[in-house]
Amino acid sequence: MVAEKHSPADERRAERHWPPNLEKNERISDKKTLSALLKSNSQVRTHSGSVIITIVPGQNWEMAILIKKCAGTAVRRNRIKRKIREAYRRTKPLVTTPFSIIFSVYSYPNSSDLNNLPNILFSTMKK
Repeated sequence: MVAEKHSPADERRAERHWPPNLEKNERISDKKTLSALLKSNSQVRTHSGSVIITIVPGQNWEMAILIKKCAGTAVRRNRIKRKIREAYRRTKPLVTTPFSIIFSVYSYPNSSDLNNLPNILFSTMKK
């Protein structure tokens, strides 16, 4: 059996690594669940520029990101998704009750909209 070699660079890379994706149980991927959440009466909608945030109190933390193709190229859409996931990750530990959150993006948002997203998300969840 061959022993694995570890270098200091590997340890530094492991420290910097954070999960770029959500856990599978946190994603809303079922179309029926998604449409039921969008049609529910207990939802709170917030507009942050071209980002619409739909928040529904739930049993556990769940999130979905809906982005139209007219929001820009694939590179821009992926950047928007990364910013939204980062806002979700930053806000989640600050709120005690779980929510199901749906982010809908219909056009390319301003950089100020994306930077203010964690604050808007937190203030909406606290209400």
